[in-house]
Amino acid sequence: MSYTQSPPLTKKEIEDFCSSAKVIRICTHNEDGTIHAVPVWFNYKNGHFIIKTPEKTLKVRNLMRDNRLTLLLDKEIPPGKGVIIYGTAEVEFEEEEIKEGTTYKEGLELLEKYMSKEEAEKTFAGFRALTDWVTITVIPERVVSYDFAKDDKHWNAVAYTQFVLYTRPDRITDEEVIFHIEKKICLVCKKEILKFTYVCPECEIFYCMNCSQALANLENVCWVCNTPIDESKSSKPFEIEKYEKKMKKSKKS
Repeated sequence: MSYTQSPPLTKKEIEDFCSSAKVIRICTHNEDGTIHAVPVWFNYKNGHFIIKTPEKTLKVRNLMRDNRLTLLLDKEIPPGKGVIIYGTAEVEFEEEEIKEGTTYKEGLELLEKYMSKEEAEKTFAGFRALTDWVTITVIPERVVSYDFAKDDKHWNAVAYTQFVLYTRPDRITDEEVIFHIEKKICLVCKKEILKFTYVCPECEIFYCMNCSQALANLENVCWVCNTPIDESKSSKPFEIEKYEKKMKKSKKS
């Protein structure tokens, strides 16, 4: 059985993702051949990625020696998706920007993506007083993307794993429901939910995002009240024997 990369994003989806993402990972070549990777704020403008960074940083030194680089935009919560950009960078130092009158404009535009205009002006003034900055403009040459939400094989594997690890109990008591709601504990994996959750609109029980996605791909019902998790799908009982036969058959093919 072979497994290749998940389906890609469409051109519009890539544009929307690049425009809305908050953090990008920039990867440059160290002198010894290793890769230097760091997350940074950025602005996406006219198909280019604009990054402001202190002049005396390793990524700037690396790009002055070798202007090839890779950028990674990804979504951390399931279903995962991402965009990988291979390209080259143009590094513009503050002295050059002052002559062209672009320093203030580019810096403010970038910061206003993360804060109000007033906060951006104060923050930018503080940054400039701290050190000299440069502008890195990344020109994409090749773009690769992936979207696990479009990958049935991936979601079937996730769903099967979740079901094998956590079997649905025959009966869930009122006390258990109250306990899980008060403590914000996922009903399936029993782990405390710290970030992203799915809350059943009927009984208000909590599921972590992984478990809610797994259930949506299996039975598609809440374990407490049988309310559909994904209303666009039909609800069905999960038959593990039938699924195991299907998995064995796909491994042979």
